[in-house]
Amino acid sequence: MFDPAAVEPVVELLADLAEQGRALEFGIGTGWIALPLTGRGVPVVGIDNSEAMVARLRAKPGGEAIDVTIGDFATTRVEGEFSVVYLVFNTIFNLVTQEEQVACFRNAAAHLRRRRPVRDRDRGTGPPEPPALLSRAELRLCSYLARKQDQVSFRGM
Repeated sequence: MFDPAAVEPVVELLADLAEQGRALEFGIGTGWIALPLTGRGVPVVGIDNSEAMVARLRAKPGGEAIDVTIGDFATTRVEGEFSVVYLVFNTIFNLVTQEEQVACFRNAAAHLRRRRPVRDRDRGTGPPEPPALLSRAELRLCSYLARKQDQVSFRGM
């Protein structure tokens, strides 16, 4: 799971989705995605409930520069808005109930930068489209990660 061949495509996709903005990682842990993403110029903030994991992140080069809040990523809020909110691999399964998982997605949505509604581009008029919970880019990420999950299929577990 820490193989650079697996990490690099995820980092590349997240950097693209960040669109010059900030990224928030739920369950940042030791920073195996956050550190290379920061190296690509994307400011990363994290939430994690394990002080021991965050200590391991802090011990790595560049780890001190990442702002991490200790807390439950399903409910903990951090300051500001983000272009992308993500969690990786099977982190969602740390939330064992459906209610916790739903709270996690609500928390992610609450942190996402608000996008202006798109208007009719041909005429420049018309009512705004209803806001979507996820942008196209975020839906692409979900689709990409679902495909990767199928490919990885928990090998070695």
